[in-house]
Parts: sequence; C-alpha cells; structure tokens
Amino acid sequence: MFGTRARNSFTGSICTASVVGLLIGILFGVVCTGCERIPDKVVLDSNAGGIENSASIVADLVLDFGDTEKRKISVEVNSPATVLSLLQAGTTQIGASLEYSGSSETAFVKSINGVANEGRNGKNWIFKINGELGDCSCGVAGIDDGDEVLWQLGSYNTEKKD
Repeated sequence: MFGTRARNSFTGSICTASVVGLLIGILFGVVCTGCERIPDKVVLDSNAGGIENSASIVADLVLDFGDTEKRKISVEVNSPATVLSLLQAGTTQIGASLEYSGSSETAFVKSINGVANEGRNGKNWIFKINGELGDCSCGVAGIDDGDEVLWQLGSYNTEKKD
C-alpha cells in the first residue's frame, strides 16, 4: 500500500505540473494575443507618429559630396515615403550623421555626415528625384519604389536653360 501511495503521489505531482503548465500556456497565449512578431529586418518607419503595418519600398540614395566622395546605396523604407525618410534611413544604414530642422513642409537639411550648407553664396544640400530638381520640402516630396534620390552639395539654380 505504501508503494501505491508513492506512485499515486508521484503521478499526482506530474498531473499537477501538467495542469499548471497548461494554465500558464493558456494565460501566456491570452496575454500575448496582441503581441507582434519581431521583424527580421529593421525598416525605418517613414511616419514619425508611430508604428504602422505598411508596405515598404526600395529606392536608391546617392550622396554626392562634390570632389571628395559619391556614394550610392539601396535603402528600404515604409510607404508612403519621403525624400527625408529615405535620407534618414540611408544615413542610419551607413552610419553617417544627419542634421536637419523642421518637419513636413518646413524640413530643411543642414548637414550630411558633417558636411554643412555654406549659405546663400555657397554650396548647399539640394536633392533630385530621378534627375528632377526638388520643388518642395524634402519632408513632403514623395518617392516610389525604384526611384533614385540624389543629394548633392551644389548651387540651387532656378533659372531654366533653353
């Protein structure tokens, strides 16, 4: 009889452990119902307001520092994307610094990787999308999958050549 009780106690312990494990599993499943899977790839969210589930695009970013360096990289960002969100993701990807002010319509790039604008009579950071000079703020200029965005240290000339 002693051996039977020991076996039943042992079996009871196993059953209790199984039930406790099952309850923990159910509780964990209920608690984590709203949990999101951690992504395999980090994609910079182009919407500063928070995380959204959206499609991503890949665009080329070209950083032209003039005589010193020109670098082209492919960058993935969430859609809808802007020239600024692509620049933010690209500089993060290559470990370059970026200094800008404002947002949306007032976004203005001050320096890229320590190379700053020179002001009214000097060279400044300007951008082109697929060869077309930007005509609005980089914070609102939209880009699509496959676009090429060139950031170039140069002069902003609005005169049209015939």
